[in-house]
Amino acid sequence: MKRILILEDDAFIRDITSEKLAHAGFDVDISESGEDAVIKIEAGLVDLLLLDLQLEGMQGTEVLEHMYTNGITKTVPVIVFSNNDEPEIREKCRQLGAKSFFVKVNTYHSELINEINATLSQQT
Repeated sequence: MKRILILEDDAFIRDITSEKLAHAGFDVDISESGEDAVIKIEAGLVDLLLLDLQLEGMQGTEVLEHMYTNGITKTVPVIVFSNNDEPEIREKCRQLGAKSFFVKVNTYHSELINEINATLSQQT
């Protein structure tokens, strides 16, 4: 079973998303802070990161930059799930190795689950 780490500081979004992903058959873990997520990622406890960008403390883009700089985005795919839809942010995330970018308010969980499955099936 693939482990998905949800990095999200909004309890409502975190809870509903984790419920939907667990129902779809994923092993779901949660981090509320970028610092906690980095620890789990570096420990090898994550198969895919579902990343919010706007967080308290370490921002999502900082987590992604850390992963990219350390070569982690080559083995742990990242799907951005944020309400920040600025073109510059999308481009920065793409350059740092994010596989996909979804805007929360415009995304059904079924779309997100399909993308997670597609992304994981491409991993070797």
